[in-house]
Amino acid sequence: MGLHDAVDPAAYPVLSGIDRYGPSTAAALGHRIGLDRSIVSRRAARLTAAGLVSAAPDASDARAVILTLTEPGAAIVDVMRQRLASAIDERLADWDEADRDAFAALLHRFVAEGPLRQPGGRVTDPASRSNRDGRASQTAAPSSEHA
Repeated sequence: MGLHDAVDPAAYPVLSGIDRYGPSTAAALGHRIGLDRSIVSRRAARLTAAGLVSAAPDASDARAVILTLTEPGAAIVDVMRQRLASAIDERLADWDEADRDAFAALLHRFVAEGPLRQPGGRVTDPASRSNRDGRASQTAAPSSEHA
């Protein structure tokens, strides 16, 4: 990605999610982006240390913190979204308008229905395809716990 040492494919969904949904707890954000609260918390801690996210106590729950995107974090999200849009535009340049429209409609449906959802409501962590000993990745259901 090359924008900041703290931003990698595993951390970007946290940045993008905070930008898209606004300030929230790790649990609420995790539910919305399809990751477990503990995964969001670990990634947010790295982003907070880098100054891309701020974490403040939740006034309504002393056990939780509210994650907010900082200006540098928002700037990174903007650049990444511009890069993605450019890459998509470049790849689809040779497609006719009907094909582009059909692709856009199907992609919108795919995202709206939750691309990470597995049978039984489980959610796959896209950054953890395998663990250290080579076994398949673990999945976690969205948590309603506080973080």
